[in-house]
Amino acid sequence: MKKYICILIALLICFSFFGCSKPEKVEEEPEETTAPVTEEPTYEKKITLGYYEDKSFNPYTTDSPTNRNISTLIYDPLYTLDKSYAPTGVIAESCEITATTVTVKIKSGLTFSNGAELSAYDVAYSFNQAKESSFYSARLENISYVTPLSDSVVFTLDKPDVHCEAVLTFPIVQSYTAESDTPIGSGRYTLSQTSEGKVLRANPNNSRGETVTTNSVYLAPISSHSAELYLLQSGDLSYFFDDLSDSEYIKIGANIKQVPMNNLVYVGINSFSPVMGDSYVKDAVTTAINPKTVADAVFSGMCRYAPTPFNPDWYNCEKLDFQGTVSSLQRAQELLNEGNYIYAYEGNTYLSKDFEYLVIRLVVNEDNTDKLHCAEYIHDTLESIGIDVELEALPYDDYVKAIKSKEYDLYIGEVKLPANMDLSCFFSEGGNLSYGIDTSSTVAASYRDFMAGTTDISTFVQVFDTYKPFIPLCYRDGVAYFSREFTFEGDITEYEPFLNASTWRTVE
Repeated sequence: MKKYICILIALLICFSFFGCSKPEKVEEEPEETTAPVTEEPTYEKKITLGYYEDKSFNPYTTDSPTNRNISTLIYDPLYTLDKSYAPTGVIAESCEITATTVTVKIKSGLTFSNGAELSAYDVAYSFNQAKESSFYSARLENISYVTPLSDSVVFTLDKPDVHCEAVLTFPIVQSYTAESDTPIGSGRYTLSQTSEGKVLRANPNNSRGETVTTNSVYLAPISSHSAELYLLQSGDLSYFFDDLSDSEYIKIGANIKQVPMNNLVYVGINSFSPVMGDSYVKDAVTTAINPKTVADAVFSGMCRYAPTPFNPDWYNCEKLDFQGTVSSLQRAQELLNEGNYIYAYEGNTYLSKDFEYLVIRLVVNEDNTDKLHCAEYIHDTLESIGIDVELEALPYDDYVKAIKSKEYDLYIGEVKLPANMDLSCFFSEGGNLSYGIDTSSTVAASYRDFMAGTTDISTFVQVFDTYKPFIPLCYRDGVAYFSREFTFEGDITEYEPFLNASTWRTVE
């Protein structure tokens, strides 16, 4: 036995020497360690929107644009608008417009997020809430009242409007819930309070019939516009829409997308003033001012040049081949000469007629940087052809007072038009921008014919260009900021900055 044990030990020693003699064929075992093995933690990427804690999500009563934008995820309208302002039915199935009556049929089988049936009575109830709200009332001004039927609602208009569908974008809520901070809706999401805070949960029975790619959207409290931009840069927010109505475009470390707005920037003309009531002066001024220069230079490309008073993105403008009046400083001077205005060579060279200097008073709101730059451009342009311009930058209240009392020749203005491109604010008696316009004029009558459908858009635009009641400059843009970890497909519109919410996702 001892003999076999000795032989075994000898063999083991031989194998040991053999292994050491050929190290290239031996795979070394990893060294053992006493430290515990830990895996890197993984974090779920969340889509997060900012909201104001002290403001409600009630679309009719909230005074927070941010929270109101979020409410478009909770409440669906009769119609939504695409980037050409063309209406598409969401809760509405069809529409018939006859003179001053608009009949909208409601889709059958729709329910609110709590399972209750969505009926014509809910639509009528919601219209009355929207009509009384400060935000929706302007677009619904021409609708006097609504009548619910079994499967339809009938809107009665004060005056004909063949494009009325485009203003039926108010949110629909369940009857008798509008007193709540969050009424019951039928949108793509519902609002929930969780241990993590407020969360939007997907509503599988939404009115659009959409299946969203993100079942939960988290809401983070914010305190200011600047805080929202900071949180977006840091990655704590995913998306933020800014209509730039109270702020300027700021470049930050995030992706952006320009969003066309229905905000018309224009030069108002006081046709009742002795100066601008002279057709030669008015034609000279409108010929000298180049709206395209304003769009390109003054607004840094954050707008679209407007050759007509209508939004150039509007689907009806596809029928137009009108390019606008050709701007020419030389032609402007020729017009003044034809009107018997001559040069006076005393001091600065200003034009005079009957030995009186030609002086134009231009007023602008001093609180808006872009409008100030626009006014300065017009001042310099008109003075380059010999017109003395008194530029007055006024505090907002004084600016409004000057316009209402017609104490101006020209002013720089901006107005948000409803999606049906209603210009009644300029051409209706008592319209809030009609102070310097003769509402009994040919151009005002032509506009009313256009809204009634008895005149086409080309005819009205030609009449408008002939009489030039004001000078359209451009339609301003807003901007959507979104983090580099957030992506989506499709369009964004000012009426629904979350129009493409069904495609939202995070980037791995």
